[in-house]
This record gives sequence, C-alpha cells and structure tokens, in this order.
Amino acid sequence: MDQPAYQRRMPRPTPISSEERASFTPETKCRHCGGWHARSCPRVRRMVMTGEAITEVEFWPWDEWPHDLVVWPEALEQERS
Repeated sequence: MDQPAYQRRMPRPTPISSEERASFTPETKCRHCGGWHARSCPRVRRMVMTGEAITEVEFWPWDEWPHDLVVWPEALEQERS
C-alpha cells in the first residue's frame, strides 16, 4: 500500500512537549488549521508570498495530511481541565 503524500515528503517530527503545550494560547493558534503544532502547518501544501504578504495558500486534501501532528483546541481544553 502506498504511503500518503505527507509521509513521503517529510520525516516525522518529534512529539510536542508538555512545555510547548503549556505555552499554547488562543492568540498563537495556526490561522490555517485552527490548532497548534511544533513546526510549519502540516495542512499547508504550498504557500506563495509576495514581499511580506501571503498571497496564495494551497492545502493538502483532508485525508492527506497528518492530523495527529496538530494539537486541537478541544484536546488542549480537556488536558487543562
């Protein structure tokens, strides 16, 4: 069986540490996926910038990006309660 495209394109990053998770705030959520992650957004396939502005964003199809690399707001809320 073929691997999903995201698994072929990059090595798996290390899990997000508890110290990193503690630093997540609503202001630091990713504007592309709505969650938090350690590196660039795994949902973004390609981004075009003109100067300092993002002018185009291409996303991976829903079933082709690693959702487990994102800490979702609901999961973080459960952890903190």
